[in-house]
Amino acid sequence: MTLIEEKQIVELGVEKMDHDHSNFVNLVNQLETCDDDNFPALFELLPIRMEKHFAMENQLMEEFNFPAILIHQEEHSRILEEIKQVKAKIDDGAIDEGRTFVKESLIQWFLNHLNTMDSCLAADIAHKTQ
Repeated sequence: MTLIEEKQIVELGVEKMDHDHSNFVNLVNQLETCDDDNFPALFELLPIRMEKHFAMENQLMEEFNFPAILIHQEEHSRILEEIKQVKAKIDDGAIDEGRTFVKESLIQWFLNHLNTMDSCLAADIAHKTQ
């Protein structure tokens, strides 16, 4: 079973962003299908990859003087903090809580973020590079 289908992912037209979003989808789907023994190590990749992705987005927002940069950065900080809190619970053995977070919160956050904040950023970049 996959939690996110590729067809659900809007291509934004910014190669770096689209590439990272595809990798995120692959990781989330791996989290759905892996066994409990492998879940903590896979989950540990989430904040690492997301921090790298967010740093790239921050660079784009600064480069293109994106007007909603502070709101976008605050949302990145908020979800990273939430992921780190869930990771601490997983480290204490709460694998089911981690799985629930991925299924019920993280996917919804990602799809919303992609379709709102990241879409606005990509549109702003497209407008400024015409």
